[in-house]
Amino acid sequence: MARPIVARASLSQLHQTDWEPACLAALDPAARERAAAIRHPRRRQQFLLGRYLMRQLLLSACGPQANDWSLSALPGRRPQLERGEDALSPAVSIAHSGDCVICACLCADTVRADGVGVDVEQVRPRDFAALAPACMPPDELDAFLQLEDSARAEDFYRRWAAREACAKSLDATKAPPFD
Repeated sequence: MARPIVARASLSQLHQTDWEPACLAALDPAARERAAAIRHPRRRQQFLLGRYLMRQLLLSACGPQANDWSLSALPGRRPQLERGEDALSPAVSIAHSGDCVICACLCADTVRADGVGVDVEQVRPRDFAALAPACMPPDELDAFLQLEDSARAEDFYRRWAAREACAKSLDATKAPPFD
């Protein structure tokens, strides 16, 4: 069974350099056009870094033929690699939150890779007791509500990120059911 390859980067580490032109140059024309349409500076940086990081990950995992592939995505769906009909396609996933961008690819040598998913969440204060019932099955919710308030944020985001990654691996538009 193939194992995913994961890469992570932080926007805050890149502010010392003029990295955006290098990212743009590494993208295919469709991704450059999509990046140009993103008006919010932070979201545009996340997009650029995610696509650049994925390109580097694919080159490392699959070799120079990855330069001929393009990433496309319908709104709300995971990115897909566009390549020859008879070629095997690695599955890819990109996530970002705050300064963090993370990518994963799953390359399969003999079969088409079905899916891979990653998620990352910036931990921030929220009313976790109010959010949890919509995000957890009853048994997890009971255990979650018994935690000290100081432990809830990390536990909530760990569970949320796991569900999001699972949904991405299934190419679902929302998190999978609890069962």
